[in-house]
Amino acid sequence: MLPHLFPGLTLHTPVDPELSGGISCYELKGINPEEIDKKLAEKRIRTNASPYKVSYARVAAGIMNSPDEIDAVLREIRALAKA
Repeated sequence: MLPHLFPGLTLHTPVDPELSGGISCYELKGINPEEIDKKLAEKRIRTNASPYKVSYARVAAGIMNSPDEIDAVLREIRALAKA
């Protein structure tokens, strides 16, 4: 999920593989993290908001996810960013 591919998205997880982790933290302009979580849940996509004072939307993929599932999540996040 690269910022230049998603207008309105701010990626907080470093892109550098030496610094990056399995969870991507991001913001979408004008949508709070809990609302992002709710909207994605309506599409049967499970994400969450970080439980910290400054909260970000979070998404992760694992070995149980297919490339098609990952593409679907990215499409939905992109659609929210454009809304």
